[in-house]
Amino acid sequence: MKFFESPRREYVLAVLLVLIVGLDFFSMHAVRVLLFVVAVIGALPTAYAALLSVINRKITIDTFNAVALAAAFITGEVRSAALIDLMLISAEILDWHTERRTQNAVEELLKLKPLKAVREIGKKTEEVPVDMIQRGDILLVQNGGRVPVDGVVTFGRAFINESSVTGESVPVEKLPGETILSSTLNESGVIKIRATNVGQDSTIERMASLIKTASEHKSKAEKLSDRFASIFLPLVLVMGAVTYIVTKNILMTASIFLVACADDMAVAIPLAM
Repeated sequence: MKFFESPRREYVLAVLLVLIVGLDFFSMHAVRVLLFVVAVIGALPTAYAALLSVINRKITIDTFNAVALAAAFITGEVRSAALIDLMLISAEILDWHTERRTQNAVEELLKLKPLKAVREIGKKTEEVPVDMIQRGDILLVQNGGRVPVDGVVTFGRAFINESSVTGESVPVEKLPGETILSSTLNESGVIKIRATNVGQDSTIERMASLIKTASEHKSKAEKLSDRFASIFLPLVLVMGAVTYIVTKNILMTASIFLVACADDMAVAIPLAM
C-alpha cells in the first residue's frame, strides 16, 4: 500500500504534528480537533504494520507501539498519541534516508564500471562491450583506463589505484602473475590481463549485490528490537491488567503503556544504521 510507504506523507505529517502540538498549548478547540485527526492519520501506518504482525502471529515493535497509541486514544491523551506519532514518523524518515543513501552508494559504485574493453585476438585488438568479455580473454588496459573485469596480469607493469574498491589511496604496483580487480584505475603503465571473474562474478558487481542484500534484510539491531517487543509487551500487558485490577484507574493503566512505548527504540535503530 503506497499510502503507508510515501516519504512525502511522512514529511507532511511531521510538520503538521509539530505545528499543531505547538498550537494545542493555546487550548483552542478547533486546533484540538485538528490534532486528533492528524494524530489518527499518523497512527495508521503503525496500526497497519501491527495488524500484519498479528495476522502472521508475531509480536513486533509495531505491535508494541500500536498498543501504546490505542491506550492514548482510549484515555483521551491525544497530545501523547501525537508525540508518539511524531517519534515514529521521524524513525520512518530516518529509515527512508538510510535506504536512499544505500541506493545512491550502489549507483555510484556501478558508475565506476567501464562499458567497453580492449580485447586482444591474436595480434589484433578490438573494442567490445564489457558484457561480452568471457573468462580467459586477454584484455589490454592502457594508461588512464579502468580495469573492466577481475583478472591476472600477463604482461607489462602498471600502478593501479584501488581506492574505489579497497579504500587504499596509494597506487599499487602490478606485475605479471598478480591479480587485479575490476573498476580499479590504471594510473601509469600498460598491461595485459587474463579475465578470471566476469559479469556478475566480478568484484564490483559482487560489492553492489552485497550492499543491496544488506539493505533488504533486517539488521541484528532490528531483529533484537522485535525479540525485545515479543518479551516485554506481554509483561507490560500483565502489569497494566494488574494495575487496573488494583486501582480501577484507567488513566494510571494507560500511563504504563505510554511510558513503556518503544518509540525511542524505533528512532534509535535507523539513526544508528
